[in-house]
Formats: sequence, structure tokens, C-alpha cells
Amino acid sequence: MQTRNGAPNPVQPTNNASEVATIANELRSGYADLQQRVSAREQDGTAIEAMRGELATQAQALANMQDALTRSNRPSPVDIANEASGEQRLSAVAQFMRTGNPEKLIALGAWKPELATRATDGVSNVAAQGGYLLLPNFDQAVERVSRIFSDIRAFANVVTIGSGDTYSKATNKSGATAVWCGEDEDLGDTDAIDWAVNEITAHESRAIPRYSRKVLADAFFNLEAEIVKDLGEAFGKLEAAAFVNGSGVKQPEGLLSIGKAAQAGVTEVAYGKLGYYTTGHATGWATVAGDEFDIFTRIQTALKTEYQARAAYYMNRVTLSEVMLFKDANDLPIWQPTMTAGAPSTLRGKPVRTIEEYADRAADAFPVTYGDMEAYYTILNRAGMEMLPNPYRTTGFTRFETYKRSGGKVMKSEAMKAIKVSA
Repeated sequence: MQTRNGAPNPVQPTNNASEVATIANELRSGYADLQQRVSAREQDGTAIEAMRGELATQAQALANMQDALTRSNRPSPVDIANEASGEQRLSAVAQFMRTGNPEKLIALGAWKPELATRATDGVSNVAAQGGYLLLPNFDQAVERVSRIFSDIRAFANVVTIGSGDTYSKATNKSGATAVWCGEDEDLGDTDAIDWAVNEITAHESRAIPRYSRKVLADAFFNLEAEIVKDLGEAFGKLEAAAFVNGSGVKQPEGLLSIGKAAQAGVTEVAYGKLGYYTTGHATGWATVAGDEFDIFTRIQTALKTEYQARAAYYMNRVTLSEVMLFKDANDLPIWQPTMTAGAPSTLRGKPVRTIEEYADRAADAFPVTYGDMEAYYTILNRAGMEMLPNPYRTTGFTRFETYKRSGGKVMKSEAMKAIKVSA
């Protein structure tokens, strides 16, 4: 620890907390020894000043090492955020909502100053005209409520990203091929896989619930639960409509918005097209030469075997009410209600799922699909919602301008078939 002239070596930086603690203990021991030597030689005027100088140097080295030890054990802002309990996180959001004070959010690493450009009407409604990235507990709570109003989230593939606004996935359009061959037979290469790259963009949406000043001041009003419910419902309904019929422009591409092609038997339609069968007329389900459920048999058998295991029928409640009345030649219903809690009812042995945003039976509508929704459609979530409280826009009310990003796109068109109602 000392140089040849007795002076202490400068403290070398280290990131090992155990090593820092060991060196600090050595310095403390050396410091105590110098104190004893000074006391024992107080009468020696020639050496006392030099020893006091050495003692001061050792004391400074000890202080520096103690600071290094403290810093080595200090958690980073990320550690604080990760170790914070759910109650701490929700408490931070609650304080921010009621008072506009972001102190706890900042402590948990949830401040996002780059949102300053979104301050409404140029009014500084939060610290430094900033916005705040809501913590995961709050984000997830809103997501859970959204699923109540967006049925498709329970059936589709859902992907969450933490940065950026796009998600890309390569899809095999045709599959690889193989051939039989003899031991010495050269057949050249087999067909190459035909890849298609599907990219999903997370589009931004906004909801603005507002609450009166008196409500925010009421300690018995559960603002956090209320705003989670309101945001979940608002975003859930907005997304649900887009996931089915969205244009793909500043909103998700809907699962029924892609190009469509009429099925010819079980022959697969072109890649990227939704294959469909058409009813015989616009006022019923029967085909030109068949009974009411003949068309359901057709779309079920047109789906490739690899998608049958997870396949289900999708329709809204109005369509389901019609399908429930179908009967076979023996006057028995082909729709079978479930007798097990949590299990779906079935149609021709396959689950029936309801998605409210599907169309009713009408001319040229597509009211029913059958297939593997998880393989067919992917929903993209961009983690983190952003909130900007604004108490200035409307007198007596605080608006909570909340931003969320999500997207959706058909990934494998062959995993779904549809019924089209005749014109």
C-alpha cells in the first residue's frame, strides 16, 4: 500500500466491490497504526511534523476509498426501477396523475424528456414541458382491460417490442422441396425456399380521458383504477376495429383487409390472398346446390392440414345466432354448446369464437372465417405508454393525453378461409 518513501499509492479504480472493501479495511488499519505512532512520539519534535503529514495523506486516501466503496454498492437507476415493487410503481403513477409532480416517476427512471415537443398548445403542463413514460405495471393493467374490448387479442399472435416502431418476420411462401434419388445419381439442387418479408409498423393512437379538479382532490376516488379502465376501453375498441378492417395507413392492417380470391375446390389461391367461397344468394347461407351448412364444410376442408389443429370458426354474435339454428338431415343442430367451463362451443367439431367487429350477413360481406388465427394474423405492441397531464385546456378539468403504439398484419394468408355472401 506504500511507495518506497512511505507515501501511500494512489487508489486504483476498480469495479469489484469485494476488492474495494478489502483495500478500505487495509487503509483503516494503517490509519489507526499511524495514530498510535503519533501519540507515542509526541515528544520527538524532529519527526512529529512528517508523521502528521503522512497521517493527513492516509486520511485523504481513506476518504477517497470510502467514497469508491459507497459508489460501488450504489444501484443504478435501472436497478432501482427493476427492484421497485408494484406498489411503488403504482404509487409513482398515482402521485403524477393527481398532482402533476413527477418526482417518484423520475426516481424510478420513467421520465422521458424527449416528449417535450408534445406539450399541448405550448403550455408547460409537466416538468420542463416533458412527458412521462408510464411504468410497466400501469401499461400492463391497461393492456389487460383492452383485451376485454378487443376479442382478437386472445386468438392472434401478439408480439411486443421495446424499441423502434417496426417488427419484421420472414415467411416461407412455398416451402422447401426434396426428391428421391439413387446412390450415385446427381439431380442438382432442389427448389429454393421462396421467402417473403412481412414488416409490421406500430402506429400511434391517442386517448384523452379527463377528470374534474374536485375528483382529483378526493382521496377516496380511485383515480388509478378509473383511468386504467377508461384507457383500456378506449384503446381496446379502437384497436379491435382496426385489427379486423384497418386500412394499414396510420393504423393496423385488418385481417379482412387483404386481397381476396375465390376458391376453386381445395386448390390454394395466390400467396397474399384470402381464399373464400360464396353463398348461393344474399338472404341465406345455402349454396346454389347445397344445404345451409354445405358452405361451412367447404371452407373447413379447403384449409391445409397443418393449420387444422388450431383452427376455429370466427364470426360475430349476430351471425352466431343464425348458425346456432342450423340443423342436419336428421333435424339435429350442427352447433354444439359446450358443457365444460372455459371450453368453446363447436360447429362441425371445431371451436366457434366471436369477434364483434366482423360483419353481419349482408350482400358482398365476409361474415365468417375459418382457420388458425395465430398463424394468420400478428398483433404488434410497442411497450410503454406516454402520458401528458394537461390541466389548462379545459377550466376545472385535467386532461390525461395518453399515447399508445400498436400494429397488426396478416402474416400467412393460407392459414385462413372465408365465406362471402352473394351480391
